Amino acid sequence: MIIDILNQVLTEAGLRPVEGETADKFRKFSTLLCEKNKVLNLTAIEEPDFIAKRHFADSIMLFKEDIQGGKLIDVGCGGGFPGIPVKLYADMLGIPLDCTLLDSTAKKIAFVNEAVESLSLSGIRGVAGRAEEEILKLGRESFDIGTARAVSDMRIISELVLPFLKVGGVFYAWKTEKAIPEVEEAKKTVEILGARYAGRVEYSPFFLQKCVKNAHTSEKYPRKYAQIVKKKLG
Repeated sequence: MIIDILNQVLTEAGLRPVEGETADKFRKFSTLLCEKNKVLNLTAIEEPDFIAKRHFADSIMLFKEDIQGGKLIDVGCGGGFPGIPVKLYADMLGIPLDCTLLDSTAKKIAFVNEAVESLSLSGIRGVAGRAEEEILKLGRESFDIGTARAVSDMRIISELVLPFLKVGGVFYAWKTEKAIPEVEEAKKTVEILGARYAGRVEYSPFFLQKCVKNAHTSEKYPRKYAQIVKKKLG
């Protein structure tokens, strides 16, 4: 059932349905997620139709863009979203995508790495840590794509993600329509960090705010998290 619902949403969005081994892996990931959720708060969404729509399809909406591959960093991945569905779908399409999933909660990253192993995925790993503390280890300005789904407000997450991206890299932030004022307010922050807004990937009632990195980010960013929250840029 979960695959039928997922494929209905993907087809309506003009995206290729999942099939074969990829469909099997999405089913298995759903089972792993629900089992682990009994002992660890990974998601408030447990019904198969909502997992299909709100976790899997929502993550795959990245492919409404012409994703060519490269290095992706998913900041604040939680239970593996959007990173794991994105990697599964990229593998199905033959898109070479190397994924790093970052979250500050070690137990969530332990689940991510367990899921990656259970799904026999390569070119993807979970890292436990804070973005502002892990950036030098993971590689400042070394990623092609940055993602953040349902993580913090736009100005905060922009400062955490954009320093990871090389010039020419693209950051996608998953947002709801009610977040439009927040997104508009963060425009100056995004510009200070060396990027610009480049439209939205729409799929009602949600959208992906697209930011293109057009200049190097000053090495003074990201600041410590408490400073990011307390003081706006610009």
